[in-house]
Amino acid sequence: MNSTTTVINSFSPFHPIQFSILLFLIICSIPCFIFVFYQILSTRALYRALNNHVLILLLISNSIQTVTDIPLRLSYYYTGKILPFTVSYCHFYYFIDLYLFTTCFLLLAWASFERHILIFHSQIFNRYRTRLIGHYIPLSFCIIYPLIYYIIFIFFYPCENSYDPVNSYCIAICYLFASPVMALYEQIVHGFALVFLIFIFNLSLFFRILHQKNRMGRQMTWAKNRNMAIQLFSVCFLFFLTNGGYFLILLGQDTLAERDSLIENVFLKLKDYCRQKYGLEFQYVDMRWGIPNESSNSHSEVQTCLNEIEICKKYSVATNFIVLLSHRYGSRPTPAIIPATLFNILYERIRLNSNDGDDILLSQWYRLDTNRIPAVYILQSTSSILSNINSSNIDEMKQAEKEWKRIDNRIRTCLRRAAVKCLEQGEINQDQYDDFFISITEKEILNGILTASDANQRTLCFLREIDDIHEHLLDSKASKYIDVQYSKTGEPIVDNEAETLLNNLKYNRLPSKLQSSNIFSYKVHWTSNGINRHDHSEYLTQFNNDFYHAVKQQIDQCVKSRVLINSNPLEHEVMEHAIQCKTYSTKFHSRVDILNRLKEYILNKNEHRACVVYGDSGCGKTSVLAKTSFEVRIYIYI
Repeated sequence: MNSTTTVINSFSPFHPIQFSILLFLIICSIPCFIFVFYQILSTRALYRALNNHVLILLLISNSIQTVTDIPLRLSYYYTGKILPFTVSYCHFYYFIDLYLFTTCFLLLAWASFERHILIFHSQIFNRYRTRLIGHYIPLSFCIIYPLIYYIIFIFFYPCENSYDPVNSYCIAICYLFASPVMALYEQIVHGFALVFLIFIFNLSLFFRILHQKNRMGRQMTWAKNRNMAIQLFSVCFLFFLTNGGYFLILLGQDTLAERDSLIENVFLKLKDYCRQKYGLEFQYVDMRWGIPNESSNSHSEVQTCLNEIEICKKYSVATNFIVLLSHRYGSRPTPAIIPATLFNILYERIRLNSNDGDDILLSQWYRLDTNRIPAVYILQSTSSILSNINSSNIDEMKQAEKEWKRIDNRIRTCLRRAAVKCLEQGEINQDQYDDFFISITEKEILNGILTASDANQRTLCFLREIDDIHEHLLDSKASKYIDVQYSKTGEPIVDNEAETLLNNLKYNRLPSKLQSSNIFSYKVHWTSNGINRHDHSEYLTQFNNDFYHAVKQQIDQCVKSRVLINSNPLEHEVMEHAIQCKTYSTKFHSRVDILNRLKEYILNKNEHRACVVYGDSGCGKTSVLAKTSFEVRIYIYI
């Protein structure tokens, strides 16, 4: 599923509630930490007890967090931005937070497992060697592994990070966006898996303790084991209590009201419905989450989005593309790849009509790639020419970004002017012209809906109109909901070109492709807080209901059509043969002489004898026949 609505940042310059709560908890925690830490270290029996070693490490880890990460977060809650805003500071802030958080998770997971051994098989640790292997080495791993992991991926991973001084983290670590595998690893191994293990080990420990009490009836053993279990349960409970809400805050900061509402009220219902009725897994992909800024170094954001759409179309059983449009047409970046024939036409036009060196600028930033067929011109990475864009010096980096924006705007402008002239002269067609003017959003819709053969069965469109948005352009949040430009006096005005293209998309192109039952339209009124669940609760409720029932209906229809096909044994058999034929044909090479003889046999109308293909096992008989079957229609109809 794809959503093409631009993310709106609900940033507030001051967070008094978060600041007050966190400050109060820190003030209370410091004397508690000092007291507990002193009691453990001053009593030999306590600090030598194996079950207390994890507690000591957790205390040390959280004390480091108290004097490093927490003051940084308090500063952010108080000022509304990261101070000082430097690359080194942002890296340290992010590193210390993730490292300490993951370390605590690992320690708790290991402690939850080890507590079973300490309670029920404590004799294992009587020997030093087993204590070293089964106790000290795992604890060391819990500390060293995340240290090495985050040093490598935060400081040395070969990609470009992005920075934002008003985000709760002033840095977006690029390895989570550049590598889907690492993002999945981070989420599962450092998140879900550890939470699951902690929960399972604690739950099983609870029942084992109760079972031991009932079976053995030894009060002293029961009391000791109970205390060790309660210690672990308490630590785990406090850890999840103080960290769970933190993630809930982060998850809701940069989302639209519709997205929040879908996640809270619709997606889980659809997941349950698909699992219970069809045994299928409902998954969604939001194209505006986790995609770097359009001015990033590689210029590959557009292709990333389009590739994701193709994956959804390829693997989805039912609905594969949903668009939510309002008044924003979206970013219209400079093309990263231009076919060589088209580039040469535009370049010649620019060279003849331009006196300000635009042709030289194009030659500098676009390079011919003849390895592709047909050849293309590729926009060079920003850092290959403006090296300071990756500088550790914030001022140098900002200056380079400013320079790139100027160059990017100039390149885009000269290409568009040339495209207009070439279209008027008939040198290029409408599709080639459009590629320089339409937005990423329209390109996604073009691939997801407008060129899809089954759009009415697998796609949906939701249109939201804020009927009085033009009357409130001066509101601080209006520019986040509609494309605007600014006059010389700084007054916001509607971007007429973007609005014209958007209206053509909404009211001409989409209705010409989709049935009216696939398009849902809503009208809402503007408020100073934008679109939000408080002022627009009725609209969001209607939107949720329409979304759920429309997707559910498409799922039912698509799955039903698949069941009907599979229920026919003959069609099922034909499909199996077709799949095998395509599989073997794809891997087939050479054997031209044999294929030609089979072709002659097929085309010879006077031949009535059977054709026998024989050979040793594994020599390729099936592949030859599959290739022949795959190409027989070519033989007959040519």
